[in-house]
Amino acid sequence: MSTIQLETARAGTNRNTTVSESSFKRPLLSSIRWSAVIAGVAVGISVQLLLTLFGIASGLSMTSVQEGEVPGVGTLLWAGIALLLSGFIGAYVTGYMCGLKRRTDGMLHGVVSWAVTTLLFVMLATSAGGSLLSGVFSGVGSTSNAIAQGGAAGVLRALISNEIASEVSNEAIRTLQQQLANGQRDQAIAYMSANFGLRRDQASAIVDQTFILSGSPERASVQGREAADRAIRNASLAAWLVFAAVVLSLALSLVGGALGTMTAKRTVWSEEGGASHGGVLVESGGV
Repeated sequence: MSTIQLETARAGTNRNTTVSESSFKRPLLSSIRWSAVIAGVAVGISVQLLLTLFGIASGLSMTSVQEGEVPGVGTLLWAGIALLLSGFIGAYVTGYMCGLKRRTDGMLHGVVSWAVTTLLFVMLATSAGGSLLSGVFSGVGSTSNAIAQGGAAGVLRALISNEIASEVSNEAIRTLQQQLANGQRDQAIAYMSANFGLRRDQASAIVDQTFILSGSPERASVQGREAADRAIRNASLAAWLVFAAVVLSLALSLVGGALGTMTAKRTVWSEEGGASHGGVLVESGGV
């Protein structure tokens, strides 16, 4: 067991004190340094914003996404890269500035920084100005609520409302529902084109989606069923890409926080006024 020699000077008398290392009690989990977490979150969000703007400016990302459409794979890949880099850099800054030397402390601070950054990113992405994720989920949410509340009529109203700005009357919905129930596909398409100003391909897609979402996919056209299958595959791919990016950003945040604490240089001032670099920062409650 090694010892530490402490020198004190009181009233002109020097004393040497020998203290055993075992007499210092170090807490298993240090208290969190919120100032370091806030700094890391600020850096992470700033890096995320910088990379997003770079992606838009260089054409790697789309400036806007149509309501209800799934973003392209390239857009999601660039968003994932930005999420990974921002998570790593933010966690590194947090670990570097937390004032602790244990690798575990840096990893825990990195996880907290990652969690706050991810929550803020989700809030921004799903807000009114964040069309990337809101465009993915808004159409799904509206049609799901319509199925639960109104069956085929609710699906028709939700699908048409996504294409036009004006309110759809109950009479128009009843007319369309009757035409579809009687198998009058062409009449329903012509009715929507004449009354709602929709193109024929838009009206045809609404008819196919109504059949599929209301539980009668066999009545939809072959093109409509193929389009629905493609949409499901694209949505599944997008969800898996987002999931993988979030998991990888968590892993990189652990690495970044650990590296931040391991590479941070500490300056400890002695009683004589000198400074030594690279030492362990002495904290209240233990080394």
